[in-house]
Amino acid sequence: MGTRLTLLESVRRMIDEEDSTNSHFQDDEIYDYINQAIRYMGTDLEWPIQLAQATAVEGQAVYTLPTDFISLSDIYFNNNPMFIIDRTDLKSIQANWQDSENGNPVYAYKQDNRKFGLFPKPSAESLADDSTIQIQYIKLPPDLDDDTDTPDLHLAFQDALPFYAAFLCETKIGNDKRATLRFDQYEMHKKRLTARLQKFSDDIMRFRWPRG
Repeated sequence: MGTRLTLLESVRRMIDEEDSTNSHFQDDEIYDYINQAIRYMGTDLEWPIQLAQATAVEGQAVYTLPTDFISLSDIYFNNNPMFIIDRTDLKSIQANWQDSENGNPVYAYKQDNRKFGLFPKPSAESLADDSTIQIQYIKLPPDLDDDTDTPDLHLAFQDALPFYAAFLCETKIGNDKRATLRFDQYEMHKKRLTARLQKFSDDIMRFRWPRG
């Protein structure tokens, strides 16, 4: 398993600058590139899964998502799975859905980039037994802050991270051919592993937030 330090050493070997005292890059800059690689790969592969909970409130439709949220995988209300739909689909379920009475939430929908909604809005009766909303989502992997930290990615994919960080290094100093080589190596390594590892399926009812 690669630590921040071993990933740094791999990047320096790739760019032929193992001596940090005679290099275009300070360690902190390469660490930043490694963290960029982790965020890029995590978003691209939608790999790390996280569970979170929110407390449902009577008559409240909209709730805030975790700050490391990328896309929603599954959601439960009082331990019952919900249908995940687009907000625009609600009018086909009920024309005046925004003015509907409170009830037992059945649908979850995208409100904006940081919030999701429940339909119908929770009623007092629906909260009688429990008021928990369970959220399973694809998260943005956290940065590495210490030399002993390891990426929150599948172990097999961690070996591709130095290629991307080296690509950023070579791009900065204008080594376009070497930058292209490193990026191609990153993509090749990632694609070969992806083809052999189980991937998360995309449910047709699943929504995902824009990444831009």
